[in-house]
Amino acid sequence: LCIENDQAVWSLSADIVCLKSDGNVLDAAIIALMAAVEDLKLPQASLDPATGVVSADKAIETQLTLRKRLFPATFSLVDDAYLVADADDAEERLTTATLLVVLDDQGHLANVWKRGAGTIDRPTIARCIAEAKNRQNVVSSALE
Repeated sequence: LCIENDQAVWSLSADIVCLKSDGNVLDAAIIALMAAVEDLKLPQASLDPATGVVSADKAIETQLTLRKRLFPATFSLVDDAYLVADADDAEERLTTATLLVVLDDQGHLANVWKRGAGTIDRPTIARCIAEAKNRQNVVSSALE
């Protein structure tokens, strides 16, 4: 995203609008944002050193390349007993804890985020990571 070292860079932002949420919107938002960035083409930009003005040539586009793709998978613990993947709105209301597992395109763990008052034991976390790897393969194929 660098236009000129120490001088100018592209600044990207994305607004994600959820028209209807029936639970687990974070996974969908992350996947949609990743797909949008992969599809993004920026016009060639240059900085005029005399004026400091950046101009863009829309006739020449550059495809962005992500270093890594991220694949989120959210799991909800319902009533401290049942593990639910991609909980819907009704299931989310019964959730005592939620675990977001994010894997990169190599299947390596990129992030784990637990929220909620309930506890999630290590075997359950390991199960969530294994299920996230299965989901990564499905989502990766869908994005091709």
